[in-house]
Amino acid sequence: IVEKQGALGGWAAQLWKRAPFRSPYTDPVDTGVAELVAKVTNHPHIEVHLNATLAQTSGAPGAFTVQVATESGATTALEVGAIIQAT
Repeated sequence: IVEKQGALGGWAAQLWKRAPFRSPYTDPVDTGVAELVAKVTNHPHIEVHLNATLAQTSGAPGAFTVQVATESGATTALEVGAIIQAT
């Protein structure tokens, strides 16, 4: 995961509660973002790059080479199988 900001979660991480999607539908519930971020950052097969952007991509599905640029200007080359762009 390459995240432009210094933390994962985006706007959802700033929410205090959310509308419930299960009964009893009366009280707001936790967003679950903190738990999801913890799962992602602790997962052995997921690498997280904060304060970074993709500088360059090349290759084909299953065999991409990406250049990850940090805010300090350093770049790191990574071999990845897929690229998913989320905004």
